[in-house]
Amino acid sequence: MGKRLTFLLYYLMSSLLAVAQLANTNHNTLSSKKGQVLEFKDQNQLLSPRLGFGYANDANYIYVTSGVTVNKEFQNTIERYDPKENQWELLSKKLSPLQYSSLSLSNDKLYVIGGVNKNGRVSSKVVIYDLKTGDFSKGTELSSPIYSCGSAVWGGHIYVFGGAYDKTFYSKSLKRYDPKANTWETLTDMPSKKSTKGEIIDGKLYTIGGYNGKKASNSVDVYDISTDKWGHVFDLPVEVSAHATAVIDGKIWIVGNYNEESYLASIDPINKIYIEYNSNMKVSRHGGCAYINNELYIFGGITSTTGKALSSVQKLEM
Repeated sequence: MGKRLTFLLYYLMSSLLAVAQLANTNHNTLSSKKGQVLEFKDQNQLLSPRLGFGYANDANYIYVTSGVTVNKEFQNTIERYDPKENQWELLSKKLSPLQYSSLSLSNDKLYVIGGVNKNGRVSSKVVIYDLKTGDFSKGTELSSPIYSCGSAVWGGHIYVFGGAYDKTFYSKSLKRYDPKANTWETLTDMPSKKSTKGEIIDGKLYTIGGYNGKKASNSVDVYDISTDKWGHVFDLPVEVSAHATAVIDGKIWIVGNYNEESYLASIDPINKIYIEYNSNMKVSRHGGCAYINNELYIFGGITSTTGKALSSVQKLEM
């Protein structure tokens, strides 16, 4: 009887240990670290204060489209920043005034996707601006209007994900746009409905946090372009929304946060390493960021303390 009881206790403890190990393996295995204090340098400001704008970059320039200024005035501009000259240039004032549109850059053309106008009407349009000629054209519209969606470019295609149809109804759709064929393709839905940001590394789209109309998310999910399947990577230590993202040497940097505007962090999605930094960056949400020539640029956004849009531009030498 004693041996049997001992065996049962041993079996029970072994089972509990195995369950605990399994839970620990499947749960958040993210390694968190504290990074050094980072020092940003002020650059020439945006041509006007801005939040909720589209932003994209290539190897030479940063592009900013539309958005809203200090007095909630909707902009119709396309602007370009030259990091070498530290100067902004107005390219066009013929863009439809929009807020929270998505901007992508492919083959010397800007693609402005979705957005919401000053009357609250959400757009399904794709507006194309040719950087070489300065001409506008129309792309095939989305099947439904969207704003605050994420977008990323890979293999000459534009991937558009998430966003909102209105203040209460959010999307989990993932669509791929082929600029050459001017066609849209529907892919596998994201794991949940939300407005989010994301980046593509080695054929995998990583979505970072987001907002679903009720609460922010701390989830980092991954979509494998080759298999058309989603998976969960890990959970961030904090919930993140209204942020900007950029890829630097295989790591995704996260700039700003709705509830913690001074938030600055990087994640290594492959090795599951999370680093949070202190810095002197201008705190904001709904701003933008870009990585060019070993420098991280952050620009625009809005602060909750003043409720004013920012015109600041800062750079961090990496």
